[in-house]
Amino acid sequence: MDVFALERSNVYACLDALVYKRQWHTGYGWTITLKLEHPYELKNRKRPYTHAYETDLDTKSKFDIDNKSIYLFYAHLEDILVKKGDKLKAGQKIGLSGISGVNGGTYDPHVHFNIFSTFYFIGKKDGKSYLEDPAYYVYWKTERELTDADKKVQNDRKDLGKNSSTKNFKPKLSKLK
Repeated sequence: MDVFALERSNVYACLDALVYKRQWHTGYGWTITLKLEHPYELKNRKRPYTHAYETDLDTKSKFDIDNKSIYLFYAHLEDILVKKGDKLKAGQKIGLSGISGVNGGTYDPHVHFNIFSTFYFIGKKDGKSYLEDPAYYVYWKTERELTDADKKVQNDRKDLGKNSSTKNFKPKLSKLK
């Protein structure tokens, strides 16, 4: 799921978690992977969801909601404010959004967000997907629900991006103690 976010917007841990990985991935930029401390909490938050777009197809994923290891993956960050091994509380700030890693792609800044039950770079192992559709857990506005003001912010930023030379840039992360 791609969530529109202007650069340097705060990014938060969705649930209590442990910082499992933080690294650079070409195409995804600065990424952080969190391992949920209490994976059953995700199951308790699942909501009914009807796909909003034709592209939101059922992937026939092997995602296992009862798995003891559930991961949250955030990408395209400008900065990561936590380090591997940190224990996080739900709502704790973990980074800043950005457009890192985008190579000739989008002009829109966003946070790429995944949920998966088997860790092997973004939920794929042996060619099988272990991803879950985050829309079952995250409330977001569809294009039809955006206000004119929302659309203006997005269009203004998109126009700015068309003239930008920051694609695939690799910002320096904050120094952690």
